[in-house]
Amino acid sequence: MTRRKFTPKFKTKVVLEALKERHSLAELAQKYEIHPTQISAWKRDFCNPPFSRTIG
Repeated sequence: MTRRKFTPKFKTKVVLEALKERHSLAELAQKYEIHPTQISAWKRDFCNPPFSRTIG
């Protein structure tokens, strides 16, 4: 199995939806077929500059 690669655009979309807190991380993870821990890591990277260097 190969590792999945996510575009910065996709990561940003998921993070912004997570920051709205309308759905739990588990719900978003299921929706986007990724692990909730991955969303948390992306949120951490997004909220700690420089975002553009760490998310890509």
